[in-house]
Amino acid sequence: MNSQTRTNNLFAARRRDMFRWLFRRFSAYLSVAVLALVLTLLVAGAYKIFNSNTLPSLTEPAATQLATPGGESKINVDRAYIQPRAFGTRLENNRRGIRFIGEISIVAVLAALTSFHLSRGPLRIKGGRSGRRVVRFSAFERFVHWLTASTFFFLAISGLYITFSDQIADVMFGQENSASLLRYIKYVHIYISFSFIIGVALSFLIWFSDALPDRVDLRWLKEGGGIFDRKKSPPAYRFNAGQKITYWIVVAASATLSITGFILMFPFDAGLDPGGLYTANLVHGVVAVLFIAVMLAHVYIGSIGLEGAFEGMADGVVDIAWAKQHHRLWIEEEMGEGQRSQLEGARPETAG
Repeated sequence: MNSQTRTNNLFAARRRDMFRWLFRRFSAYLSVAVLALVLTLLVAGAYKIFNSNTLPSLTEPAATQLATPGGESKINVDRAYIQPRAFGTRLENNRRGIRFIGEISIVAVLAALTSFHLSRGPLRIKGGRSGRRVVRFSAFERFVHWLTASTFFFLAISGLYITFSDQIADVMFGQENSASLLRYIKYVHIYISFSFIIGVALSFLIWFSDALPDRVDLRWLKEGGGIFDRKKSPPAYRFNAGQKITYWIVVAASATLSITGFILMFPFDAGLDPGGLYTANLVHGVVAVLFIAVMLAHVYIGSIGLEGAFEGMADGVVDIAWAKQHHRLWIEEEMGEGQRSQLEGARPETAG
């Protein structure tokens, strides 16, 4: 490496460090501001929901309700998301399309992950654990992650039930009981979504600087992250290219689901006609099932697919051997900045 290259790398590292310092310094204030905004929207949404006194019929088409003049019709359409069976034939066509895409994408991802795991197994730490560990995620970062993950889990389960309920619940419980259960599950889906929005907003703020693209990401992608050719361990900073892609997928998908979700709850406030409402329903459902499929891969890699990865989000620390193998540039920065005090002393590894 010549002197010009070393100088360019040094300036690039300094610019990156300065940006991260500035962002981390103001991220706390931004987080508070975003949290206050989201809580304000939550209170406003809850007030609107609790002050809606009527629900649409299970059989009356939403288009008919839209055509009915007066405030009651407005309330009915505001609540149309609570009872999507009232949307009529076009909504049912949407649901068939969402089911088809969901079944194909989710089953395909599960089949691919199962096949990969059975044929290749998890990616192990080369040379075994070192017995020393380094702090990877703070307590606040882990709280934000698990807030987002747990609320996403309930949203995914309730959303899949809403989508497939007439294929499963109607047979198990009968159509009348299934309709009552569906109504309450939709309430759960709506209210949990506010906590999910808070989690995603905080995730966006605290990890934005770490998720910015870098030149080393191209090498990581070219080498497949060392997953397929396990002799290779491409360098990466705190987040590798795969994690950065996942981050931006989460941000984009969550923003889309939040916007379409609010439109479905309050279509009159968005100024939509029935066609716009049906489109929002279709976009919401398709993005949701594809999002679930992507997160299945994320959960696999972050748990049983990559030895030592789950510990970072479980207790905040990872083995140094793991960090050097998967995030070599990050651990070099951490140790190079005089943060060796974060390292825990060697400890014997226990079986199991």
